[in-house]
Amino acid sequence: MTPSSESEVPTGIGFTITCHVEGGGQPHKVTLTTPDSTVLTWLGDSSSGGTLTCIGTFELTCKHTISSPTYTDEGDYRCDGYNKLPGQITDETKSATVSLVPVKNVDVTLTKSTTEVAFGASFLITCVADGGRIPFYLKLDLRRPDSSAVKDIVLYNKSSQSPASVTVSEELNTLTYIHSVTSSSYDHDGTYKCLSKNRAASNNEQNDEKSENIIVVKDVTSSISDLGIVNKGSQLQITCFAEGNRRPHEVALKKSNLSVITWASPASDCTVLPKSYYEFKCVYNVGSIDYSDGGIYMCVGKNKALGNKEVSSNASATAKISQSVLTVLNPNSETELSWGSAPLTITCNIEGGLQPHKATLEIPGGTTITWTRDSSSSTNKFDCNGDHEVTCVHEITSDSFDNTGKYNCTGFNMLPESSAVKETKESVEVIVVKDVEATLTSSSTSDEVDFGSELSLTCKVEGGRTPYYLLVEFVNGSKVVHQIIEYNDTDQSDTDQSNTVTRKKNSLEYFHTIDKVVYENNGSYKCTGKNKALNNEEKTNKSIKNAVVVKDVEIAQMNDFDTDFGSSFTFDFTLNGGRPPHLVSLKKEKSTDCDSALIPLL
Repeated sequence: MTPSSESEVPTGIGFTITCHVEGGGQPHKVTLTTPDSTVLTWLGDSSSGGTLTCIGTFELTCKHTISSPTYTDEGDYRCDGYNKLPGQITDETKSATVSLVPVKNVDVTLTKSTTEVAFGASFLITCVADGGRIPFYLKLDLRRPDSSAVKDIVLYNKSSQSPASVTVSEELNTLTYIHSVTSSSYDHDGTYKCLSKNRAASNNEQNDEKSENIIVVKDVTSSISDLGIVNKGSQLQITCFAEGNRRPHEVALKKSNLSVITWASPASDCTVLPKSYYEFKCVYNVGSIDYSDGGIYMCVGKNKALGNKEVSSNASATAKISQSVLTVLNPNSETELSWGSAPLTITCNIEGGLQPHKATLEIPGGTTITWTRDSSSSTNKFDCNGDHEVTCVHEITSDSFDNTGKYNCTGFNMLPESSAVKETKESVEVIVVKDVEATLTSSSTSDEVDFGSELSLTCKVEGGRTPYYLLVEFVNGSKVVHQIIEYNDTDQSDTDQSNTVTRKKNSLEYFHTIDKVVYENNGSYKCTGKNKALNNEEKTNKSIKNAVVVKDVEIAQMNDFDTDFGSSFTFDFTLNGGRPPHLVSLKKEKSTDCDSALIPLL
C-alpha cells in the first residue's frame, strides 16, 4: 500500500491511498476498509461501495481519493486482495494496512457575547482550539488595563487532564472552554487572550492565540473629601474623587472664586493622581486660607458610559472658616483731640468666623452703645457694616471735655464648632486738649467794694489736660504784696495739696473770702493757671481782678477852744473815706450878730 506506513495528511488537501494487488491468477476482488468500517469493493471490471478503482490484470493498482481530508478520515485503512491459484477452489487473501493522520496547525477562536457590558451584568467568553492532532494545551488569561500583571482564568494540559471545565472533543479534535461571568466588575475589565498548542506536521509543536477586549462600563461617580472646619490662615486641602469605566476623562473642582481645574488640562496648583485605573483624585491646596475660601466646593467627574454617551456626576462639601473674634481699634494708642478741631472718628474693626454678630463701644460717662447683626439700624451713631470683617465707626466732637476718657470696643462671635460666645476687647484713651484758661471772679458786680463788706473771690483754671498749677496773689502794680495760695501737682495725683482747692475733671478752683473789707484790701488780685496742652507743651494763663474799697467821707469831732485876741490858732481835724477826699472846706460861723462865712481850705 502507498503510503506504506503512518502518513500525515494536511486537512483540507486532497489525498490518494493506493493499494497494489498482484497474483498468479488474476486478482478478481479488492476491498478497502476505512476507519469507520466502510468497505469499498472492486470486483473484476466493476466496483461498488465507494470510489475504489483498479487498473491492471495480474498486477492491479487500486486507488481511493479523499478530496478534503478531515478529522473523521483519521485511522487505519486496510486493503485486501483476493485471487485463486490454478487448482485451488478457495480464494487466497492477502492484506495490507496503512494509518492516515490528518494534520493541521492549531487554530484558536475566541468569541464574546458583548464588547461593552454594564457594571454588574453578565457576559460569556468562549475559547475553542482546533487542531489536526488534538490540542494538548489551552490557556485563557486576562490582562487588566491598569496593570501589566496577567491573571490566569483557566489552564488545561492533557497530561493532567484538568480542569474538567475544558471540554475535550476527540471526534472534532477540539478543546473548548466557556468563561461565564454573572456579575461583572472592574476585575473583569480588560483583554482576554486564549492560547492553545498541538503537534502538527512532523510532530512539531504549534501554537495559536486570539485576544478580545471586554469593557465593563460604569457611569462615573464623584465624591469629595470632608472639608469641615478650618482655621483661618491654615491650609485647606480639597480632594476630589471620580470613579468610572470607561475611565473618567475629566475631573473638575469648582467654586465661585476658583477657575475650573480639570484632569484633562490640570492647573499648576491642582495635582490629579490616579488612585487606580478607574479612579482619580484631584488634590487642591489652598494656602493661608481667608474667609473668601469658605463655602461650597463641588467635584465634577465625567466619563463615556454605555453607547459612548458622556455621563457626569458631582458631589459637594462645605468648608467653614474658624476664627475667634478679633477686635482692633483705631486709633490704637492715646490720642489728643485739639479743642475746636475737626471731629475724631473711632473705628472698631471686628473680624471672625462665624460672622461677628455684636459689637459694643463703652464711652466716657458709663454709656455703652451697641450694634447687633439682626438689628435694622445702629444706635447712638455707632454704624457697623460687613460680614466676616465688620467695621464700626463712632464720631467724637472736639468741643466737650466730656469726650475725654477711655473708649472700650468689644466684638462678639461664635465659632462653628462651639455654641459658646467669644469676645475680645480693645481700649484707647482720648484726651480733648485745650490751652489752660484762668478766670478770676468776685462777689462784687464791679471793682468797688464797700468798706466792711464781705468779698468772695473765685479762681478757676480750666483746660485739657487738667491744669496742674493754680496761684492766687494780691499785687500792687508789679509787686506781689501777698501770696494767697499756690497749688502745684505735676503728677496729677488725687491728693490735693490744699483742702481749699477743689479739683475737678479738667479744672481747679479756689475760693477766697474776706469777711470784712478794709482799706488794706484795696488793690489787685491775680489768678494764674498752668497745664500740659497739645503735644504735652506747657501753657500758662492769668486773670486779674481789681478791688477798690469805698467808704463815705467822715470828719472827726473838733473841740471848742479859747485863744487871745490878735494871736494865731490852728484847727486840727481828720477826714476818712474809701477814696481820698477831693474837696475840704472850713466854714466860719459868727456870733449871732455876725454873718457866717465859708473859708476854702483846698
